[in-house]
Amino acid sequence: MVRSVFRPHIHRYVGHRIVGSSPLSSEWNKNVVPLKTTTTSLKRSIHQIGCNSLILPRQYLGSPAFPPGRSAGAFNYSMLRHFSQPAHGVKPSSNGYNTSDLSKQLQACQNARDLSMFLRTNGRLFYGRQEFELLAQSIKVMSKTTRMTPAQVAGLMNALSRISTVAKSQQRQALLDLSHIAQPILKNCQVKELCIILNSLARKSVRNDKVFHPASQMLVVSSRKMNPQDLAIVANAFARVQHYSPKLFEVIAMQAISQIQDFSPQGLANLVNAFAKQNHRNAKLFEAVANESERRLVLLQPDTFTPQGLANITNAFGKMNHSSPKLFAAIAKAAVPCIQEFNPQNLSNMANAFARMNHDGDHQELFEALSGAALDKLSSFNAQELANLANAMVKMGHPADSMRLLPEIARAAMPLLSTFKAQELAMLTNALTKQTIELPDDMQKFWEAFAAAIIPLLPEFQPQELCIIANAFSKAPSSNGSYKMKVFDKIAAAALNLLLDENQQFQPQNLSNLANALAKVYLPAEDLFQVLMERAIPLLPQMSPQELGNLVSAVAKLRIEGPMVDRLFAETAVLLRDCNLASWEQRNLVEVAYAFLKAFQTDSMVLEKIGSELSSRQSLELDAVGLGHLAAVMSRTRIEASSELLKSIFASFENIPEDAIQISSVADVCKALPLAYEELGSSVLSDDGFLELMVEYSIRKSHDASPADVRDLLLNLTSPRLDYHHEDASSSIVELQRSLLIAYQPIFDQYSDQIATKHVKTIRRVYKRLHLAA
Repeated sequence: MVRSVFRPHIHRYVGHRIVGSSPLSSEWNKNVVPLKTTTTSLKRSIHQIGCNSLILPRQYLGSPAFPPGRSAGAFNYSMLRHFSQPAHGVKPSSNGYNTSDLSKQLQACQNARDLSMFLRTNGRLFYGRQEFELLAQSIKVMSKTTRMTPAQVAGLMNALSRISTVAKSQQRQALLDLSHIAQPILKNCQVKELCIILNSLARKSVRNDKVFHPASQMLVVSSRKMNPQDLAIVANAFARVQHYSPKLFEVIAMQAISQIQDFSPQGLANLVNAFAKQNHRNAKLFEAVANESERRLVLLQPDTFTPQGLANITNAFGKMNHSSPKLFAAIAKAAVPCIQEFNPQNLSNMANAFARMNHDGDHQELFEALSGAALDKLSSFNAQELANLANAMVKMGHPADSMRLLPEIARAAMPLLSTFKAQELAMLTNALTKQTIELPDDMQKFWEAFAAAIIPLLPEFQPQELCIIANAFSKAPSSNGSYKMKVFDKIAAAALNLLLDENQQFQPQNLSNLANALAKVYLPAEDLFQVLMERAIPLLPQMSPQELGNLVSAVAKLRIEGPMVDRLFAETAVLLRDCNLASWEQRNLVEVAYAFLKAFQTDSMVLEKIGSELSSRQSLELDAVGLGHLAAVMSRTRIEASSELLKSIFASFENIPEDAIQISSVADVCKALPLAYEELGSSVLSDDGFLELMVEYSIRKSHDASPADVRDLLLNLTSPRLDYHHEDASSSIVELQRSLLIAYQPIFDQYSDQIATKHVKTIRRVYKRLHLAA
């Protein structure tokens, strides 16, 4: 029994009778065709019934009455087009032919046209390697013994490229051999034949520049003869084999714009997708495609675009960074109802394109539907699709969808980690750490597995990928830090090798992110930082304020020393004195100033300029850490804007919720209290209860205090410089100091061996002065 899907009815052959739901079945059975019928009578029977779709019992194809050479004359191709698909439930190898029979059938093909027709109708017979080897040998013999016309070469290449076979390398070689035959006769090809030849090669990614180059020149001259289908096919073919012909693509764009309304939806999608693959920018073409696609989506029938078409268009516009908000809004609306029909690649490309363009409007409905569809299909995603989807979800900023999807993406990625490329690993790690979400507890295993997968690949990473990995792992959760430090030891070694290689190009952002990541995990890596700073200093003028702040902060935080550090801060100071700080964010200004403080690099002109810029702002828009850092800077150097800035610091700090304040920030702000008393007088500290607030915070958060915090709090909150001349105020401050000292006595005893001796002696004197034991 052989089963076949007939259009529009389902029929099946039992012996030589046809049985099915079609009214034609009864007509056919009235005119039963004997198994040994002649070709002529078979043809007459088909025309009498009016059947336009047929599958023959295998006895016909194997009989002398129906050899391939005569079948081409007996049937129109439209009758035989469905033969090439394997029958339902029947594997391609289950065809009943042995190699001897198949060889005879191939030998019966007298020319390329006969062989093309035979392949179109019986392509499924060549699924196996042995069967395809017979076909390849037959093509070689025919190419040597017969002279092929352009139409025959094109037809044979088209039929050959459509065969589904496991012998893929032999198939590509056979196509390449046919392309060599096509080379000398290209000049005689019509436009349609050229399109078929190029498309056949591209279908199996076979590149022959000796065909594509002359073909591009011929098509430039004959471009007016190309219809929309030809234009899309040619553009797609050149893109798939990565043969770039700028002149041809410009001509294709010009012709496509003039025929834009005649393109099919798939043609529009394929056209812009080809231009995106070749990175060939033509704004007029993309605008024309956007307008036409939007018109069809909004005014006509949205379902004229398939999921693949919608994904390809958005992906192409995203790759080329061509903004078209109206088109993307129309695509989002059309995609939601059919989102379950999108395959993993479509979902990934759609999400990635929308995230890359980031048009006004967050497309919440689309991303809710997309994340739901992706959840159901994550097990079918490959490495690239998982990385793109995770990256897109984070970029679009939908916390609810990200919290639901990202942990599942991580779980789906674990068994595929060995298949990830370096860039994909970088994207996924960056996405999982960039979004502010709490990953489940079992994600600890994911990070450990991720680290194990990344370490062997680190020498293969490019600078940008390595820096992204470093930045991501610096933010990765870790209940057991051993895996993280193991990764960073390898990252530091790989980074040093790249930095020492003069052929490797590091962008300012790469250097800044790498330094920042190493600082977050407290990995000094002196040798690495010396080379990193040497690379970074010439690039300082190209750095953004954030990149510059991250770099100098990292160096200061890790206490890196040496002439290169002095040079880095000297060059930074020159840059700051000469640039306009009006565009800088406040946090970047404070970060740079604090780095100068921590690195013991004093430059009064830089601090004056930063202080003047901050005081010119209407208010301080800093978090507790930023206010603490600014207060610490003000405590060391008196500048013209000191009084005004100190007032703003204290006022802003009071308005921050207590749960958003760390003890280290309290300690930093307290460093500025003695200077504030001298600059502003006692009223600024006592009248509004700010000093009392600092003491209360210090006591309530004492369990989190580090040795440095204990030192700074006790030295500054009990400083003799806080000498209130009014008796009531003096009595009040003494009581506050006593309560602070009593609360910190056990903590001070615990940390006294980690505090400098001179500071310990000063604090003990305070305890003694207030009649407290220490």
